[in-house]
Amino acid sequence: MRRALHALLATTAPHQTRAFLRDHLGLAARLLERQRLLLPAEVLLAGGGPAWTLAVPCADLRLAIAELQRAGASCPGAVVDRGFGPAVVCALPGGGALELYEPPAATPPELLCVQPTFPVRDVGAAAAFYREALLLAERRREPRLAVLGRDGVELTLVHADAPAPARAYLVVRGIDALYAACRRCGASVIRPLHRRLDQVREFAVRDPDGHVLGVGEAE
Repeated sequence: MRRALHALLATTAPHQTRAFLRDHLGLAARLLERQRLLLPAEVLLAGGGPAWTLAVPCADLRLAIAELQRAGASCPGAVVDRGFGPAVVCALPGGGALELYEPPAATPPELLCVQPTFPVRDVGAAAAFYREALLLAERRREPRLAVLGRDGVELTLVHADAPAPARAYLVVRGIDALYAACRRCGASVIRPLHRRLDQVREFAVRDPDGHVLGVGEAE
């Protein structure tokens, strides 16, 4: 694991460069007081001018620029997208440049599915309803619990003496087959299959415990 960076910076103004790095970037003074870390440019570049860039990440680029400007530093360049995040380049005393950049945010976690839980009076009867009406397969069964699912959908049924009705919405492909299955098993269709103004076909059923499940398919 890399925990540090040793940078050799060539500059024609070592004292000014040390002061800039100390005052504007907060680098430890004990590291910057060692003259050998900042050598005259002609020693390292055989007569050429300094041509290095020190890249420093920051959490908020706009805030970092504002802090540098309040401290008297100049960042005249425009903020550009460098592929690894927005960046701006500031000139350093004695040659060289400081590039501030804001790394992209970490990739957010991926949400795979929602698994609703319905309280039911009779777990066996409720499981049978969802097997027949929505063609779900039983994945787990206990005396007071059943888990059914298919594809990326999973539904948990848990026993309750007085279940409170809940609602859920299922997005599918092949809505006609599911609607036909609901009609065949005698499910309580409370909203027949229809087409909404936004080109979504949907219907809704109520299960034996009063839970309402909407089913929709975008055209």
